[in-house]
Amino acid sequence: MLFVILHIAAIAGILLTLAPAVTAGDPQAVTVLPWLIGLFAGVVAFTLLRDQKRLTPSLIIVAVAAEGLFLGGIATYFEGRMPGVVLQVAFAALSVVVAFLPLAATVQIRRLRRGARTLLFVAGGYAVFMLHNLTLMEMDFIPEQTAWGQGATSVLGAPLGLILAALIVPSLAYTLARTVEHTEAAANERAPAHHAWQAGLNVMALILWHIVETPRSLVLAHNAAEEASGK
Repeated sequence: MLFVILHIAAIAGILLTLAPAVTAGDPQAVTVLPWLIGLFAGVVAFTLLRDQKRLTPSLIIVAVAAEGLFLGGIATYFEGRMPGVVLQVAFAALSVVVAFLPLAATVQIRRLRRGARTLLFVAGGYAVFMLHNLTLMEMDFIPEQTAWGQGATSVLGAPLGLILAALIVPSLAYTLARTVEHTEAAANERAPAHHAWQAGLNVMALILWHIVETPRSLVLAHNAAEEASGK
């Protein structure tokens, strides 16, 4: 439910950012207002949630909607300045979560080792990412040259947008694989029902926060492995 809200808010961010450009007939006449509003509302909502001992579902919904508005708005705004980069990065992050949700809902997959789960999330993320691009290639409001990141600056002949997307998919997949473990542990300990909202919020926040969370997770995993080998 939270991901549906985030996706709808992201679409609203895209349309609101493009509205002045459509009216003026100038692709560069996009507005910063939607993603600035999303950024401000998101910071306020997440700050209030951080100070609460028991999370309020309505405030979580506001935070997720603000994140979606920010993500859709900023991706669309900077796409005109860096074609094929920001939009591909946003698609990559959303694609992993789209693949993750049905896979993580399967008991057999949740019982797999972390490495196997991560590989499944990576494969699913890349598959959805390709579908994202193939679908949007047929839509008029997406410039043709940005499909597959083709309009982006190239590095060794490869579009920068695709390079960044290729890095983001496994990074976010690994972080989500760890998130499944924490959620399973809380469920096995019969945590209160409101922890389900916390788990959902964590997944939505990882769409933007995984760049910080993935290195931290790798350090924790390394430390745990060293402790286990020491024992």
